[in-house]
Amino acid sequence: MKRIFHIFARILLAMDVMVLTVAAFLFSLVMIGFLKSWVIVIAGVALIFVVDGIYMYRTKVRLAIINWLIYIPVVATMLYIILSGLGILAWNTGWMLIIVSLGLDLIVMYASLARNRKYKQEVVDAWQEN
Repeated sequence: MKRIFHIFARILLAMDVMVLTVAAFLFSLVMIGFLKSWVIVIAGVALIFVVDGIYMYRTKVRLAIINWLIYIPVVATMLYIILSGLGILAWNTGWMLIIVSLGLDLIVMYASLARNRKYKQEVVDAWQEN
């Protein structure tokens, strides 16, 4: 039953984020008159991945690192769209943000492997003490 709860909790969490994002989008468009308020919806999509990753970390979901390795480039892509849409980054050079996110993925993979190798060595050392 616990696994089913986590699946529904993650889906409901994503729905909550999008409901709040759409509310912020509508307020920004209608009440404030911000013409580029569409970036709020894109930010909501990126926020879904960030919030889901935080949820996985807090509940100690197994193999959450795989989801993070997928989420990092996706969030970077959304950030590229947001920053380029607002005119902060140029469309023709902003895509480098996605390449940087892939480099960050490599760093996360290496750090995870190094940490797991350390735990494996501790287990081997404990067995060889006898």
